[in-house]
Amino acid sequence: MKTTVNKIKALQPCKSGLVNLIKQLGTDFDHDSEFEVSSLVGGENHISDITWLLGKTGEKRKLVEFSVYCAELVLPIYEKDNDSKAPRNAIDLTKKWLIDESSVTRQELRDAAATAYAAAADTHAAHAAADAAHAAAAAAADTHAAHAAADAAADAAYYAAHAGFKSEIENKLKEIINNV
Repeated sequence: MKTTVNKIKALQPCKSGLVNLIKQLGTDFDHDSEFEVSSLVGGENHISDITWLLGKTGEKRKLVEFSVYCAELVLPIYEKDNDSKAPRNAIDLTKKWLIDESSVTRQELRDAAATAYAAAADTHAAHAAADAAHAAAAAAADTHAAHAAADAAADAAYYAAHAGFKSEIENKLKEIINNV
């Protein structure tokens, strides 16, 4: 996936994200020159900046896939010390939605996310699973769907990174971007 600084500016990014983008590309970089978005991963920009960009380009399903990936990375950590199946159920329901959007309602996804959040007990894994379900619920919605899915994907990635999976999520994000 390629874009330009000026195309990103037209999407009205936050000031800090734009500053980081320009810092990473270099102040003398031509704002009309295309660059690979995947080159931003692991640089000055945060994962949330990149998921925001994917959301702005309408890549809701890719964001949900990314959320599920992040949640599945950390799920074994949660399940090692917790009996609740709510995080796994949220992930499974989200995966079902990815296969067939009509097989799961937005309310079912919202309920799965809420149940996973309730089971979270301050664990990164359960929060990531809940964020995956939230991303799918957001993607299934019509209003502000891509923005909400981007936020949920960034949250899931945050929890996975804090659980020690930063390089894995960065690699997955690059893979997703390159397949857009």
